[in-house]
Amino acid sequence: MRIREKLVLIFFISIVIPMFLVWARWQGTVVGSIKSVLRQGLAERTHDISDQITSELQVHQSELLNLTGKPAMRAYSRPIAQNNQAQPDGELRIALSTFLLSQQNGFSAIIGVNRLGNPVFKIEPKSDADGIMKPYI
Repeated sequence: MRIREKLVLIFFISIVIPMFLVWARWQGTVVGSIKSVLRQGLAERTHDISDQITSELQVHQSELLNLTGKPAMRAYSRPIAQNNQAQPDGELRIALSTFLLSQQNGFSAIIGVNRLGNPVFKIEPKSDADGIMKPYI
């Protein structure tokens, strides 16, 4: 082997191969760091979304509790207990319709069921000929 070939071989072994190994190790570290940052960001975002959903559900729960606590709803519980197909009266229809129209982004309809789980009435918002949203039973 000539001297030039020996020098090329020594140069390659002592400089190029260690540089390649350092570069490969650095790539693994960088990729691992990027993955770690993305996982942490994803975990934080998931936690934020979970908190938002929980707060929205709590707001809906309190609104539904307010609706069920109205005197018209309590008065409706007596006729529905006696007749499984009793329809809501005027005051309760207005309360349910008002609730549905104010919450139409969160609720597509309100379905009243009896104790057996059978549907009694359904109120859903529909637009009339003028394009105004109105509740229909």
